Amino acid sequence: MTGGTGNYITHERYGYTWLWYGDPLSASPDLIPHVPHLPADGMAKWFQRSLTFDCSYELVAENLLDLTHADFLHSTLTGDSLSEDDIVEVESTSEVVTMIRTAHGRPIPDAQKAMAKGATKQNIRVVTVTHVRSGVCVLHGDFNPGMSMRMLHPCNPETPTRTRTPVTYNPSYMPTIGRMLFPFATHIVGRQDNWAVRKQNANYLDAGADRDLSSRFDKAGLRYRKVYAALVARQQSGDHSYLDDGDPGRDITEALGINTRA
Repeated sequence: MTGGTGNYITHERYGYTWLWYGDPLSASPDLIPHVPHLPADGMAKWFQRSLTFDCSYELVAENLLDLTHADFLHSTLTGDSLSEDDIVEVESTSEVVTMIRTAHGRPIPDAQKAMAKGATKQNIRVVTVTHVRSGVCVLHGDFNPGMSMRMLHPCNPETPTRTRTPVTYNPSYMPTIGRMLFPFATHIVGRQDNWAVRKQNANYLDAGADRDLSSRFDKAGLRYRKVYAALVARQQSGDHSYLDDGDPGRDITEALGINTRA
């Protein structure tokens, strides 16, 4: 860790500067979220992009946790909801919420047909690991046959109606030209997401008692809000510590499925 401006402590990893807002004596690089698919010194600048969303950072995090939203907003790239089976699992600690979606026999989406080697169906395993305290989201979408899309997606709040996300990609299992062109899809996908979250933000910020009147399919979002509320309550009472289950730097390679294919 190195001294920063004023009382802030900073550390560089994965191509980002991480800022410690708390007690400098408690700062530790071990608390930086583990991102197994990015080199410690970061990807080439080509694989880094910046997006802005017209909503709160919490809503961006919830959108990334809802791995079914891609079927409606990004179906050309990731495919629609048709499949032989579709299982969603949600896990959480006091700091992290993880959603894992596994589906088999999905039609190959148009954007991946060149990578599918003539196949007509694919299996998918898509994962989002969301760090509630920091707003950092680590993602892996494994489309087999097809692409493996590995991302680091920090949700940095600027205002209650604006979030900046300096995203980094590490695309795999695709031709070199596809790997190099993929970052250009960033703003297409980002505009699709922003179209949805921008309309939701006012109600999200002022939901009142209706906030958690959700369907059973919203398990990840409900869990996120529960963990978020518990963390806020602890901090408001003066407890800024990490609980025994709340290690943000734990190895998440297995959960992401980086070394296996769906």
